[in-house]
Amino acid sequence: MNELGNLYVKQKLGLMKTRKSFVNRLLFVFPLVILSAFAFTACDKNDDDKKNNSAMFAISGNASTNQVVPPVTGVGTATVSGTFNSANGQMITTITWTNLSGVPTTGGFYTGATGVNGSLIGDVWSLGTGLSTSGTFADTTTLSSDQATELKNGNVYYSLGTATNPNGEVRGQLTATPQ
Repeated sequence: MNELGNLYVKQKLGLMKTRKSFVNRLLFVFPLVILSAFAFTACDKNDDDKKNNSAMFAISGNASTNQVVPPVTGVGTATVSGTFNSANGQMITTITWTNLSGVPTTGGFYTGATGVNGSLIGDVWSLGTGLSTSGTFADTTTLSSDQATELKNGNVYYSLGTATNPNGEVRGQLTATPQ
């Protein structure tokens, strides 16, 4: 019986060592699993895309006579609002102007930093007839990838010209804010 008892004790001790080894492994692996889960959720790709590469942007900008290069005299102002879809390059805007020295005869979007004249994007706007010194115009323009980069960097502006100031009576930089 003694040998049988000793065998029984040895088996129990072996089981205890196996259980202790299993518990130690579990205590080591469990924190690693929790840390891994946290790391993967903290590095969600979609969050980074929303911050840095949003497809949709809100467009805004205020124009005045003193932003024209060189500045002109007058009290005219304008605002632009709209959206830019970087997935297809389409910018849809509404331009509203007030108190120009005459009806707008030209207008368009240009690449260029604040205080610097730039290059026309697309065509000069066809503003139509029957306009007055205050009014609204809607436009859709497709930007190239280079122009889209300039827009996101604040290097696109709009300008409206009149008979008195054909090279621009009001000018305003565009701001593109991710939506």
